[in-house]
Amino acid sequence: MTEEIGGRRRIAWLDTARAYGIFLVFYGHFVEVISRGDNLNAVTQQKLIYAFHMPLFILLSGYLAKAQLPGLWPFLRKQAATRLLPVIFFSVLMVPIGLALDSLMDRDGFPPGVRARWVDDWQDLSGRLAPPHGKDYQDIRARLWTGMSDSAQVTVRHGAAGDSLTAAQRRLITRAINAQLDQRDLYSPEAFAGVKLPPTVQQALEAGTLELDDGDPVRSHNARLTWWTLFPEDDWWWEEGDSLWDEWLRDAIWTLRGYPNFNWLTWFLICLFTVELIHFLVVRLLTSSLRVGLAIPLFCVAGWLATMDMGRRQDFWFARESLLLYAFYLAGYLLCTTGVLQRLSLRGSIALLLMAGAVTLGTFQLNPGSPMYNPVVLVNLSQHGHVGLFLLTAFTGSLMVIALAQITPASRLISVIGRNTLVLMALSYIYFRPINYLIADLLPVGPSHLELVLWCTAVCLAQMALLAPVIWLLNRYLPQLIGTPRVSGPWLPKLVD
Repeated sequence: MTEEIGGRRRIAWLDTARAYGIFLVFYGHFVEVISRGDNLNAVTQQKLIYAFHMPLFILLSGYLAKAQLPGLWPFLRKQAATRLLPVIFFSVLMVPIGLALDSLMDRDGFPPGVRARWVDDWQDLSGRLAPPHGKDYQDIRARLWTGMSDSAQVTVRHGAAGDSLTAAQRRLITRAINAQLDQRDLYSPEAFAGVKLPPTVQQALEAGTLELDDGDPVRSHNARLTWWTLFPEDDWWWEEGDSLWDEWLRDAIWTLRGYPNFNWLTWFLICLFTVELIHFLVVRLLTSSLRVGLAIPLFCVAGWLATMDMGRRQDFWFARESLLLYAFYLAGYLLCTTGVLQRLSLRGSIALLLMAGAVTLGTFQLNPGSPMYNPVVLVNLSQHGHVGLFLLTAFTGSLMVIALAQITPASRLISVIGRNTLVLMALSYIYFRPINYLIADLLPVGPSHLELVLWCTAVCLAQMALLAPVIWLLNRYLPQLIGTPRVSGPWLPKLVD
C-alpha cells in the first residue's frame, strides 16, 4: 500500500515500521535507566530491543536505496543536506536546552552508591580491590578491602584471577563496597597525604561529612571519593575549571570526528551518511540480485574483521561499523529489488512474524553483548557481542518488525510518527539521561515484565506526545534543516533540487 504525501510516494508499511522502531528507541532508553537499578527483567528487555532496533533503521533505509545515483557532487550535496545538516541543527538546538537542564539539576550530583553497571572491566576492579594494593592509595584501598565480608573477598579474588563473574557476584562486590559508605570517617585528608589530587577531590576531602545529613548525602559523598580512589584515571568525573567555551570547543572537535557530543543520538545520521557513501561507491558493481546476495555475507565478514578489535577506540565517522551495517542496508535493497515483501499475503506476513519472532526471542539472550559496557549490543560503539548471534538476531528482529508493520491496519497517527522518526530521534536526547533518571526515580516500577511494559510504554508515549508541538513547528517553518531540503519556505529556500 502506498500513498502520495507532499508529492512523494510513501510506503505505508515502511512508515509503520519506522514508527515501531522509534518507539523502541524511546522505550530502550528508558528501560536502560531502570535496568541500572539491577532490575534483571529490565536488562532482558533492553537486551532484546538493542539486539536489532538500529539495524532495523539501516535495513529500512536500504529498502529505499536506488540503483542509479547522480554524480559525486550532487550526491554529496544531497547527503549533506539530508544527513549532516540535521546533525548540526539539532546539535545547536541542544546547547541552550542542555544549559537549561543543567540549571535545573545538580550537575555535580552523584548517586548514593557505586553501581555494578558502571564497571567496564571486573578483573581490573577486582585487581584494584584485592591485596596487594597500589602504594599511592594503599591505605584507603586496604580499608575498603578489610571492610568486606569473607564471601565478597573470595569473589573479588576470583575476579582478580580472571574468572568470569556472574551478575549476582558483581552485585555482591558492589554491595560490599556500598555497605561501607555510611561511615563518616571513611575518607580523610590524612589518608591521601602526599598524593596530588584534582582540586575538586581535595575540596571534597577537606569539606568532609560533618556538615552533611545522614543517609544519601553522606553515601553520595563517599561514593564519589570511592570511585575516584578506585579509578583515578577517570578524571572526567572531576573536571573543573573549563569554561563553557572550552567544553563547546572540545565537543565540536569530537563532532568533527564523527561523535556528535552536543546531541549524541544524532550519531545514527553520521553513520547512515557513511553507509550510503559506501553504497554510492559499490552499487554500480551490484548489477544483479545474485551479486547483491553475495555481497551481503562479504560485508558481514569485512565488517566483523574491521570491528573485532575496536575496544574503546574511536571509529572515525563510523567507517568500520558502517562496513558491517552495510550488509543490513543491502538486505533492505535486495528485499525491494526482488519484490519479496510486495508479494507477501496477509497469511505470509503473519507466518513471517511468527517465524522471525521465534528466532529473535530464542536467540537474543544467547549473545553476551558488550564485554566492557552493558551486557547488550551497542552498535554505536561496535560492541556486538558474538557477531554471528548479533547478525542472526538483528536480521530476524528487523523482519519481525517489518512483518508486524505489514499486518498493522492503516493509521494516520502511526504514519505521522513514521514520517518524523529523524526528528523524534534527535529530540529524544532531551530525555536521554537526566530526565529519564528523574522519572524512573519517581515511578514505582516493579520487577515484573508486565509492569515494566505498562510503565515504560506510558512514559514513552507521553514523551513522544510532548514533542508533538515542537515537531509541528519545525516541519512548518524549518523543514529544510530537519531532513527535507527539497521543500521551499516559509523561512528558507529549498537547499537541493
